[in-house]
Amino acid sequence: MSQLLYSTFKAGRAGLRLWWRAALMLALPGFLSQWPAAANPTHPVVTQGSATFSTQGPQLTIHTTANTLINWSGFNIGAGQTTTFVEPSSTSVVWNHISDPNPTQILGHLDANGYVVLQNQSGFYIGGNAVINAAGLVMTTTPAVPLDVFGGGSWQFTAPPPTASIINYGEINAGPGGSVFLISRNIENHGGITAPGGSIGLCAGEQVLMSPRADGRGFSAAVTLP
Repeated sequence: MSQLLYSTFKAGRAGLRLWWRAALMLALPGFLSQWPAAANPTHPVVTQGSATFSTQGPQLTIHTTANTLINWSGFNIGAGQTTTFVEPSSTSVVWNHISDPNPTQILGHLDANGYVVLQNQSGFYIGGNAVINAAGLVMTTTPAVPLDVFGGGSWQFTAPPPTASIINYGEINAGPGGSVFLISRNIENHGGITAPGGSIGLCAGEQVLMSPRADGRGFSAAVTLP
C-alpha cells in the first residue's frame, strides 16, 4: 500500500513539474514582449537644429548642431552597441524626446562630448554593463518638452511625472564640472554616478527648475517638494 502511494506521489510530482514548465513557456513570451530586445535608437525626427546620422556595425554616430531637439520612436542601446553624439562643444545640448510605451533600455555605451537630455515618460533601465560618458546628462520621465527649450531660460519640470522609474545599475560619468540629474517619480541607483567638480541630483517625486550655471559650466537645479 505504501509503495503504491509513493509511486502515485512520484507521478504527481512529475506531472506538476511538467505543468509548471508548460505554464512558464506560455507566460514567458508575454513577459518578454513588455521588454523588447534592445537595439540602437530608431526613427529620429529632428525638430530643432540639425543632425546627421551614420551607422557602422554596432556603432551609431550622430553629429548635431549646438542646440538640437530630436524625437525618437525608440531609444535603446543593446549590449555591445554604442551610440555617440558629436556636438560642437562641451556646452552644446542635444535633447532627445522618446515616444515609446516601453522603458528605454541602455545596455551598451552612450558617449557624448556635450550635454545629453533623455526624456521618456515610460522610464529608463540602465544595465549593469552599460556606460554613459557625457559632458553632462539629464534623464527625466517628465512627459512634455519645456516651452522654448533653447530660448536661454530655465527648464521647469513641474508637471507631475507619471508612475515611471529610472533604474541604474551601470556607470554614469559626467565630464569635469558637468552635471548629472535624474528626474522621475521613482529613482533607484545601484550603480555609479560621477561628476568631478560638478553636480549630481537624484530628484525623485520633486519639482525641479534647471538653469545654466553662472560660470557657464553645466546646469544647476532648484528643487522643491510638491
